[in-house]
Amino acid sequence: LFADVLRHRLRHEQPMQVPDLHRRASAWFEQRGLIPEAMNHALAARDYESAVRLLEGVAGPMIKQGETVTLLSWLDSLPVELVRSRPRLSLAKAWAVVSQDRMQEAAGYLSDAERWTMQEDSSNPDVRTIRGEAAAVRAMMGVMLDDAPAIVDAAMKALEYLPLEQKYLRGLVTMNFAVAHMILGDFPEARRAGNEALRAGNEIGNRTLLHYAYFCLAGIERIQSNLGRAADNLRKALDAAQTPGGSYLPIATLAHRYLADILYEWNDLGGARRHINLALELGQNWWVRDEMIKSYMLLARIEKIEGNTDAVRDALKQAEELTDDRYAFNLLTQIGLPSIKEWHAAGFLQPAFRWAEKSLQTFKPEPDHTIHQSAALASLARLYLAQENSTVALEILKPLLPAIEKKNLTFTVIEALVPQELSLQRQGDIQGALDCLNRGLALARPAGYIRTFLDEGEAMQSLLHRVTGVNRPYAAALIYAHDPRGNHGAVSKEHAGTSTTPGGTFVEPLSKRELEVIPLLAEGLSNLEVARRLHISMDTVKVHLRHIYQKLGVNNRSQATLRARELSLL
Repeated sequence: LFADVLRHRLRHEQPMQVPDLHRRASAWFEQRGLIPEAMNHALAARDYESAVRLLEGVAGPMIKQGETVTLLSWLDSLPVELVRSRPRLSLAKAWAVVSQDRMQEAAGYLSDAERWTMQEDSSNPDVRTIRGEAAAVRAMMGVMLDDAPAIVDAAMKALEYLPLEQKYLRGLVTMNFAVAHMILGDFPEARRAGNEALRAGNEIGNRTLLHYAYFCLAGIERIQSNLGRAADNLRKALDAAQTPGGSYLPIATLAHRYLADILYEWNDLGGARRHINLALELGQNWWVRDEMIKSYMLLARIEKIEGNTDAVRDALKQAEELTDDRYAFNLLTQIGLPSIKEWHAAGFLQPAFRWAEKSLQTFKPEPDHTIHQSAALASLARLYLAQENSTVALEILKPLLPAIEKKNLTFTVIEALVPQELSLQRQGDIQGALDCLNRGLALARPAGYIRTFLDEGEAMQSLLHRVTGVNRPYAAALIYAHDPRGNHGAVSKEHAGTSTTPGGTFVEPLSKRELEVIPLLAEGLSNLEVARRLHISMDTVKVHLRHIYQKLGVNNRSQATLRARELSLL
């Protein structure tokens, strides 16, 4: 307060000295390596020459660490003409606005940088570098737009121009190749490119590239419904994005959000809440619109289950404020029909309903939809089913399912089978609904899906009670998870078994330490975090995990968590 008084007095009594004092303060902070403070004083003094020099020095590292919100605030403080006249600032502005989904603006700044390369002497080494980096930004734009051909075209150009010593950007471009192959459904090639990006990240020791590579590999596993392997890669991504001081780089928003999704699916609401709160916190400094929308929608689902009505409304409002036509379907992704009905009745989800009306007019049952287009169509079917229009829902789903099954998009297949099951049930075709449900259960069981079925409420529970054959134990577990205190008759006995005496249900009894490890798995902790929590070595954690898997008869963390819940060990 006293400092504010002094500054106010200075501005009124000696206004001519203020800019000079800011310049001197900027120089003082710069000499001590305190660049943010130096930048703020340079901008306050309108010393644009110093500000440009500082920015051109730190823009690259800030982009690598995902600090685009701060970078953009500084760039926005400079005259637009000045930014457009400096190719490196134009590139920095393009990177920053791409992260905020401002594609047209990004394209303008890229054109400025590319125009500069046409006017410069081709012998200038900066020319090839700037052309390569501009192409790398265009490849990232292709990723944001789900445009595989655009990604491949721009990425090939980037690798042609970027010098070999630009290992971070070349690794990032390679990761974009992985995304393009993933969009096209070529998962072996996507894994190859993702692992190549991972090797590049390890070679240069760059946390950002390692995070992106692990995140990309997690996305490949998630699309194929290998949730356990996806979660393991996401934990590695978070380890990579953690600073020596224990905080996370802003880019960790991605891994926290996706890990929260998986933990929510496994019905670990506490772990999901922990990671989604971190995603939202970090997302304030690394603002990607669709990730923020999905984060708020997941938070709304958690709050609904826990009965926090006001918190549900707050999360829905935040999500809708960020939504436009392009991202409206994110308001529906993986949302159960009861929630869609309830929230729409309360006045929410209007952008999604407007999007649905437009989408149905242009709907084409093409077999070559991309992954994201397929997910959007599954959401479209879900919305029409919520409006009691099962006929339209089935018209969308029937051509979609064979196409995504052929591409091995298991995650989307499970997501699309649910509204098909419920549509057939609503039309009175119970056997058809059960046939679909059995297909879905067979795909979902290895990955330990829970909330996909629980969130559909009593209609899904009615179908689960009718399941027989090999899927009966899994259906019984889902019925029990829906209402652990309910009277399920034979179902609850089959599910619970002798869960109060876990040693009697396994070939060997679980040790005391193994029983301590299982809840930490359910929290979503990494091996390193488990080791720290229990004050044991990483090797010891791995031994405990191997024993737990053997005793529970499972192959991964997700299956272990589901089996532990079945046996009331959690």
